[in-house]
Amino acid sequence: MMLSRITPRAVWFVLVASFCTALVQRSGVLLGYWTQAYNPNTPFALMMAAAYVVALAFCVQIARDHKKTPAMHFAWMLFAGSSAMSIVRHVTQALVASMLIPGFGREASYIPIQLPMALALVLLFAGLLSMWSAFTAVGLGFHPRRIDILVVTLMLLILPPILIRNAERQPAFVSGWMVLLPFAGAILLPACGAIAVLLHRMAVEMRGGETARALLFLIWYPGLRLAAMLATVEPFLTAVPLVSVLTYAVYQTAPLVFTLGLAYRWRIAVKASAALEAESETWSDLYPIATSIH
Repeated sequence: MMLSRITPRAVWFVLVASFCTALVQRSGVLLGYWTQAYNPNTPFALMMAAAYVVALAFCVQIARDHKKTPAMHFAWMLFAGSSAMSIVRHVTQALVASMLIPGFGREASYIPIQLPMALALVLLFAGLLSMWSAFTAVGLGFHPRRIDILVVTLMLLILPPILIRNAERQPAFVSGWMVLLPFAGAILLPACGAIAVLLHRMAVEMRGGETARALLFLIWYPGLRLAAMLATVEPFLTAVPLVSVLTYAVYQTAPLVFTLGLAYRWRIAVKASAALEAESETWSDLYPIATSIH
């Protein structure tokens, strides 16, 4: 299967290479080492779209392994839907940045970019919530601690007003129902972060293992996006060049963190399938011996 060739090591390589490329590109522009002769959003948007294509394939395959657990199956399908919406968003951003379509600029692309982004966040939040619900329903004894409740409360009370304040600064051409689209990120990203905190506690209490590692990378994805978004709206952070460079690199590579978590989760499924196949071959070898004895 093609997905079996996309190992965590391969995703790590692409992630580190993309992160370093973003650091160098942004640092060079800020320091004046070279002029920005082209729009870097074109290659990075295509890279993010490719990461979500792989993520979509992983999610669909993993969902098939959870047919007997409806809540978890539903969670993975929601993640797949979120990835599909993100593909539409980033392909559209690449088209705008490359200026291949005359007249398809910022105004014409506003809804084709903002609407899939809002839907992707809705599906991501629903997927995280469904996954958390599935884990708690099993009754493995994972319980949030006071610090987790405190962090969740602060995230839900403090972050949305900060992000909403930035969302209110919209282009002049935005009107009607379109003004609501930027608020999706301001509300849903902190909500995703809150669920991620609860899932992080579960991953920590698993005390290692492939499942815990996969879960950690999956929940770091909304956390990194939230941190990058916050760093771009606070003036005291945007004024710091180092923060600007790191924020740019994190934003460009965050989808690969999500894909990395999926690669680790898919490796669990591949190993389990290989173990079952080996056991089946063992029993098939023993069956002729057993029948000859009888």
